[in-house]
Amino acid sequence: MRERFLGKMLFLNAGLLLWAAHFGFVYGLTGFVCARGLGTAWTAALPFVVAFATVIAAGLCLVVLFMVLIGRGPGIAGEPEGALRVFWRSVSGGIAAFGFVAVVWTGIPVLMIDTCG
Repeated sequence: MRERFLGKMLFLNAGLLLWAAHFGFVYGLTGFVCARGLGTAWTAALPFVVAFATVIAAGLCLVVLFMVLIGRGPGIAGEPEGALRVFWRSVSGGIAAFGFVAVVWTGIPVLMIDTCG
């Protein structure tokens, strides 16, 4: 029972977890490169690394959203038709959509602003 609950909660909050991981990676890496002064090679490569991480995280958010829309995933597929299934689908989909917007919103400044400027 506990494993099922953990799986449901991870799927429900997947958008927020993906955004948090992306946020920590992007700003942690940027802060590390700028604070250590690792040179022009790292500074030049940083926008590409951030763009790659943003595409991966946004894509995973879209995968979760797609799974919700087709009715797959923990808490959705196993529940009978009714209010609880609608709850799981709407909350999981809303959080995944929010996570997608948050990931894109987090990646844009790093790509637009001069690194370590």
